Amino acid sequence: FMRAGPPPPSKALRLSQHSSAISQGIASGQMKMDPYTNNYVPNDIFVQAMGPGGVLPDVPTIKKHSKYRGVTKHRRSGRWESHIWLKESGKQMYLGAYEHEEHAAEAYDVAALKIKGNAAKTNFDVSKYKQYMELLDSLTLAELVKTVKSRIPPPVRNTSNYRGVTFNTRSGMWEAKYQANNTKKQVSLGLFKDDVQAAREFDKAMVRNHGTGASINFNHEDYKEELLSYHQNQLNNL
Repeated sequence: FMRAGPPPPSKALRLSQHSSAISQGIASGQMKMDPYTNNYVPNDIFVQAMGPGGVLPDVPTIKKHSKYRGVTKHRRSGRWESHIWLKESGKQMYLGAYEHEEHAAEAYDVAALKIKGNAAKTNFDVSKYKQYMELLDSLTLAELVKTVKSRIPPPVRNTSNYRGVTFNTRSGMWEAKYQANNTKKQVSLGLFKDDVQAAREFDKAMVRNHGTGASINFNHEDYKEELLSYHQNQLNNL
């Protein structure tokens, strides 16, 4: 003998539960009217981006190919690579990887001028490379490319591995921030030329407020004054 389970909810009850869930979703902002179908749908990032008539904005295209000679984009790293064909060996020569597409194009141009001289087809006007012209005869192709790379400024680092440190793009400096006690507000501790200095300011603020229980970047022993201040505040609060 098998005991029968509870009867399934009636259609009216299911509709009532569904309507109640939609009402709660609308009230909490989790549901929104789809302007295209006039139905309520989850208010996710797609619905929030939806325009009149239910049209989503165009997805920005990711550039995969270069308009410059001898330049390709590496699929995994996303950097621009420069190559040139060597007729004598029947092979391509790798000229390096660059953060900017234009820099890879410049490396190709200089290599082309070294190999083909005035007959070279370059990406930019030859006048752009006056500083390299006197080096074409005295340096090998590999040495010339190395020289080009050395004169390209390194990419600007705008991320830090330290706690509480971010790069302030407006000022071009490192900013230290920490979360004040019992609040969600981030308090700025100032702007600094390097992220190590910003990290130490973050540590000081954290130790002053949390003592040795603070999660910081360096050793707690480096902040004796801040630890003393923390303990004095603890005594004052007794």
